[in-house]
Amino acid sequence: MRLRIKLFHKFVIIMILLAVLPLLIVSFGFKPLNFQGLVAINRLALEDAILELHIQLASSLSEKIDDYINNIKKDLSFMIGSQRIGLMSWQKKEAVLRSLLVSSEDFVSVSIVDRNGNEMIKAYSPDVQEEPKVIDRSSDPTFQKAVKEGFQISDLYYKGDDPRLNVVYPLEENQYIFIVLTLKKLWNKVLSVRLGATGYAFLVNSKGEIIAHPERSLAKSFTSALNLDIVKEVLSRKVLGSKEYVTPGGQAMVGAYAAISSLNWGAIIQQPKEEAFFSATKMRKSAIFWTLVSIFVAALVAFITAGRLSRPILGLIKGAHRVSQGDFTYQVKVRTHDEMGDLANTFNQMTGRLKAYSEMQVDKIFAEQKKLDAVIFSISDGIVMTDLSGKIMLMNKQAKQLLNIAEDAIEGKDIWDYIKDEKIMDSFEEILREKDKTVLKEIDLSEDDYRKILKAGTNVVKSRRGENLGVVTVLHDITLEKEIEQMKEDFLHAITHDLRSPMTSIRGYLEVILDGMAGELNPQQEKFLKIVDQSSERLLGMINNILDIAKLEAGKMQVNLGEMNLKEIADGVVETMAAQAQRGQIHLSVESINEIKPLMGDKALMERVLINLVGNALKFTPQQGKVTIKLEDTKKKVEVSVVDTGEGIPPEYVDKIFDKFQQVRGKEKKGTGLGLAITKHIVDAHLGKIWVESELGKGSRFIFWIPRGLTKDEGDKVVCQELVT
Repeated sequence: MRLRIKLFHKFVIIMILLAVLPLLIVSFGFKPLNFQGLVAINRLALEDAILELHIQLASSLSEKIDDYINNIKKDLSFMIGSQRIGLMSWQKKEAVLRSLLVSSEDFVSVSIVDRNGNEMIKAYSPDVQEEPKVIDRSSDPTFQKAVKEGFQISDLYYKGDDPRLNVVYPLEENQYIFIVLTLKKLWNKVLSVRLGATGYAFLVNSKGEIIAHPERSLAKSFTSALNLDIVKEVLSRKVLGSKEYVTPGGQAMVGAYAAISSLNWGAIIQQPKEEAFFSATKMRKSAIFWTLVSIFVAALVAFITAGRLSRPILGLIKGAHRVSQGDFTYQVKVRTHDEMGDLANTFNQMTGRLKAYSEMQVDKIFAEQKKLDAVIFSISDGIVMTDLSGKIMLMNKQAKQLLNIAEDAIEGKDIWDYIKDEKIMDSFEEILREKDKTVLKEIDLSEDDYRKILKAGTNVVKSRRGENLGVVTVLHDITLEKEIEQMKEDFLHAITHDLRSPMTSIRGYLEVILDGMAGELNPQQEKFLKIVDQSSERLLGMINNILDIAKLEAGKMQVNLGEMNLKEIADGVVETMAAQAQRGQIHLSVESINEIKPLMGDKALMERVLINLVGNALKFTPQQGKVTIKLEDTKKKVEVSVVDTGEGIPPEYVDKIFDKFQQVRGKEKKGTGLGLAITKHIVDAHLGKIWVESELGKGSRFIFWIPRGLTKDEGDKVVCQELVT
C-alpha cells in the first residue's frame, strides 16, 4: 500500500529541504549524512579547490617553458630554414649570425661550426662575459648527436649561476649553427612562483635531478629528487596531476606536477599540507554552528508557513469531496484576503451553479440514455465495446448472436470468459493489441458446409482530453456478399474457360484462310480477315489473363525455377517492344546501376512481368516521352524499376492500382485491368515485392525486387532461406 503523506507535512518537508538544499547537494553521496559529514565534505571541497589551484600553477608553468622552447624551434626553423646559409659568403654569414643574436636577448653566442666541430665564425652578446675565442665543439655530445640525427637541444648545464642550453641546427655543406642559450629570465619566472608563506615551484630533468629551485645550490649541483613521490609521478609519463606525500624528513606536503614535453622535464608545485589546508580546518566549527542554525530556522518558518497554506487547501479538498458525492449544498469557509479567499468564493459559486444544472439535466440525461440504448440495441450490426484489457463495457444482442456468446454476458467481466471459438479469440487479441490503430479484419467462421464470415471494424474510444477509454468493434455479417462475390468469380472463370476453346479454333481457321490454304483472297478480304485476327488475338489474351489470374489466386500457377539474368530479360523485352515504342515516338532503354548477376526464378514469368509493366508505361506515355528499365543488384536481391514520363497516377488510385479490373477513371480504357494484378501475383509467387510511386504530371515509377536464394521445398513450394533468416 502506498504511503500517504498529508499536505501539511509535505509543506513542512519542502520548506526545510529548500532551506538546507545547498548543504544536501554538497554532501550528496556521503554516508551517513550528518553534521560531521557536512563539515567534512565542505573541508574536502576546499581542499580539492586548493589542489586544483596547484595543478593550474604547475600546468601554467609547464606551458610557459614548452611555449618558450617551441618558439625558439619555430623561429630558428623560419629564419634559418628559409635561407641557404651554408652557401653564403662569409660576409653574409656574419650578418645572419648577428641578426640571429639580436632576435633573442637570451642568445649568449651564435656560431657556425664545420663537421669536425671547429667554429668558423662567431657572434656573441656583449652583455655576457663570454670570450670571443674560437672553441672546439667536436667533443660536445649535443654537437656529435646533431651530426648524426639533425637538430638537437642539449641537457641543461650551469655556467656560474647562469642556467644554459646548447642548440645545434644543421646547415648545408656539412655546416651547423651552434647557439648558446641562457635561461636566466625563464628561471626567474619559475622561482617567482610562491604559495602562501613557504610554498614554491621547482623543476626536474628526465633523470629526476633538480635543475631549478629556490635553493640555487640544489639546482647547480643537480641534486636528485627521486626520494619525493611527486617526482616519481611526473617521471612515470603522467602528464598532469596532484598528490599528497611525505618528504624524507617526515613533513607532510601537498603539490601538483605537469610534464614539460618539449624537454622531458617536470614542473612541480609543493606546499606544506598544514599551511595549505589551514582554512579548511578553521571553518569546521563555524560550519557546524551555521548548519544547525539554518535547519532550526527553516523548520520554524516551514511549520508556520505550511499551516497557513494548507488550511484553506484542506477546506477546499473537503468541499470537493462533498461535491463529488453529489452534495452541492456544502460551502467552503476561508477567511483569507488573498487568492485563496477568491478561490473559495469561486468554488462556492460553482457548487451553486452545479446544483441548479444537475436538477435541470437529470430528466434530459435519462431521456438521452433511453434513445442511445434504443439505437445501439436495435441496430442490425453487432457492437462490442471493451476497455484496453478486454473487459466488456457494452455489448448488444446482435453481437452476442454473431459471436455465439451467451445472453447472460455481464458488463465488467473479461470478454475472454465468454468467447469459445479460437478464431474469434485470436481476432480480438489482435484488435486489442493495436491500441491506437483502426483495424479492419475479416473473421472466417466457416466449417464444412456451414459458411459464416464476419467483417470487424474497430475504432479507439477517446475522452475529450484524448485519453484512451477503450475499443469499440462493429461486427457485420458479410457471408451473403462473399457468396455472391464467389459466384461471380466462378461464373467469370467458367465462361472464360469455355470461351478459350472455340476462340482457339477460330484463330486456327483464320490462320488457314490467311495463309491461302482455303483459296486465294483479294486485298479487301485479306484486310478484313487481319482485323478479325487482331481482334480475336486481343480477345484470347483477355481470356488467358482471366484464367491466369484465377490460377495465381488459387496458387495453381506453376513456377519453374531456373537460372536467369534480369538484365538479359530486360534487353529482350526492349527489343521485342521497340516497334511499339517507335510508333508512339517514345524512347525505350535499359540502364544498369551495377553489374547484374544471375539469380533463380521463372524466366518466362519474369519476362511477362516486364512486358506488362513496359506495355502499360508505353500506353500512357505521350509522344517524345521516355520509358526506362533500371536495374540494381544488391547482396540479397535484384531491384527493377520501370520509369515513364507519362501523366502519372492520381493519389486515390495508387494503393489499388494492382487490384483486378482496376483502371484509372478519366483515362481511356486500354485493356482489361488485369495486367498489373497478374504482375503482382507473379512477383509475390517469387517472394518479392512490387509497388508504385507516382506524381501527377511527373510520370510513374513501378518498382519490384526479387530475392536471391529461391528454392523449392519438399511440397514444391517456393521458399527463400535469406528471407527466413
